[in-house]
Amino acid sequence: MPGYPYEFMTCVDETAGGNFISLGCCGTHVRRLCSRLCVRSTGPRNRLTRTSSMTKITYRDDRDLPFDSLVALYRANAWSSAEKGAALREAMRGSHSVITAWAQDQLVGLGNTLSDGHLVVYYPHLLVHPDFRRLGIGAEILRRLRSRYEELHMHILVADGRAIEFFEKCGFMRAGETQAMWIYSGGEH
Repeated sequence: MPGYPYEFMTCVDETAGGNFISLGCCGTHVRRLCSRLCVRSTGPRNRLTRTSSMTKITYRDDRDLPFDSLVALYRANAWSSAEKGAALREAMRGSHSVITAWAQDQLVGLGNTLSDGHLVVYYPHLLVHPDFRRLGIGAEILRRLRSRYEELHMHILVADGRAIEFFEKCGFMRAGETQAMWIYSGGEH
């Protein structure tokens, strides 16, 4: 596609058993089986990243995560749930779906859902290790999760700060005049 900058990285899709080419963000992805290469639109070609553009990212459908890897990812993102590691691991085990992203044996991304399986799905956590951001990992995790719930009536999440723009690019929109409300014991918001 002339005029579009691309960044190349090898992607292994363990949930579908093969590799793919992915273009775009979230719901606008085009998938095609291929032998080794994942090409994705990323924006300016000269953008610097902290990881190699050839970093192999493996996606897994996995609720039972290694405790230390899980807590390390949440700590790297300064999420208070890292201090409640046992509860965090049980929360992932109790999730309706969990998609993880791995760079070799390092957990670098995670997204989970809670759902009634018929009408509503809620996306409580989507996080990517700071050293692996801006590589499309979060968008790919969200795309995989959303594809499981395409027929559901309502997809809900709470976003703040820069995450709002990311989720808007992935097809979410502000819910009219509604406001998120919660009882929360964490300290990062």
